[in-house]
Amino acid sequence: MAAGSRPFGLHYGYVALAAGAVALMATLGFGRWAYSLILPGMREGLTLTYTQMGILSTGNMVGYLAAVPVAGIAASRYGSRMVIGASMLVAGVALLSTGLSPNFELAFVALFLAGIASAGAIVPSMALAGIWVAPQKRGLATGLVNTPLGLAFFVTGPVIPGLAASSTGMGWRYGWYLVGAVVLLGGVLVAVLMRNRPRDLGLQVMGATGNSAAEESPASPLNWGLVYRSGRVWHLAVLYGLFGFSFAGLSTFFAAFLRDQGGITEGVIGSMWALSGVGMAAGCLAWGYISDRVGRAAGIAIVFLFLAGSIIVFTLSRSLAVYYLSALFFWAAEPGVPVIVAAACADYVGARLAPAAVGFATLFMGVGQAVGPFLAGSMADMTASFDMAFYLSAAVAFLGMVGAFFLRRPAARL
Repeated sequence: MAAGSRPFGLHYGYVALAAGAVALMATLGFGRWAYSLILPGMREGLTLTYTQMGILSTGNMVGYLAAVPVAGIAASRYGSRMVIGASMLVAGVALLSTGLSPNFELAFVALFLAGIASAGAIVPSMALAGIWVAPQKRGLATGLVNTPLGLAFFVTGPVIPGLAASSTGMGWRYGWYLVGAVVLLGGVLVAVLMRNRPRDLGLQVMGATGNSAAEESPASPLNWGLVYRSGRVWHLAVLYGLFGFSFAGLSTFFAAFLRDQGGITEGVIGSMWALSGVGMAAGCLAWGYISDRVGRAAGIAIVFLFLAGSIIVFTLSRSLAVYYLSALFFWAAEPGVPVIVAAACADYVGARLAPAAVGFATLFMGVGQAVGPFLAGSMADMTASFDMAFYLSAAVAFLGMVGAFFLRRPAARL
């Protein structure tokens, strides 16, 4: 066993997974989702239309989309530590640059570059449980890695609206400076703490039994065909794409809808956002465990049902209490599909190829998440309402629920 592989008597996998949690919390929780809270002030500061707001989000996702396959392959070939750490440093600089942008065009370029870099952090982090944890616990472990995302909601919920209120015209810029600094700091922590795989430390995967102790040798050739020719992986990827579309509209225009259509103040929106972090944390813990118990297909179907229902209730509501409740359920549903997809990828192709499979599936999610905000923003400009866009998102979620029932189990445990 390598020296230092069991700090304080713990398997080093706990440290590696914690580093992955930091990467997801910083890059996804702060770097991407905070955009929804920053957006209203940014719209006023740069005089943007809803369509332009959607284009900024789509540009970020197009950058993410372009880099996703490369991120997964690079992490499989070169290891997670270098890819995640370097990507977070670049993403942090790009987010800081967004806050400095004087116009729509430069903001678009900065967010596009942030999207490219964030793929290198998010995709390998989502696959970490497949590398460090035995198959029978992968769903729960993937959920645990995602759980600190809720903390980002607790921080950004009160802080970003507070920045907007304290500095008229500049608050949205301070919001980008905050999230950029968090991503930079997270990148440093990941570079220091992350390790690539248990074998490098002379360890087995966490929870290993006689049936799950084996790990691919680093010297063995990578069988990329397991990823790109697998019908199960393609099916999973299509479901992930449907999720990306159904989730993106409401998540992008969450604050804009509540303020402009619901008449809710920014302070209340911030409180609602912070409370949504409770749903996010609960969802991260619950969905992975549920999928370990009932299977990946049934787990995904249940998530889509929750997602569709919460979007419909949120759109129909004109009650503050119902807004709070439906937002809680929406954000509780959000981590379900990513968590289960990440666990299922490792089930289908094995631990070493898991980042590549997650990257391939995330490519489809990125397409859905790139189209969703642009379409939602355009529909809002045309109809002066987000209602039709959100109903379309709910319909796509119902389609994903039906498609999930046809997802087959892994041919063999890997």
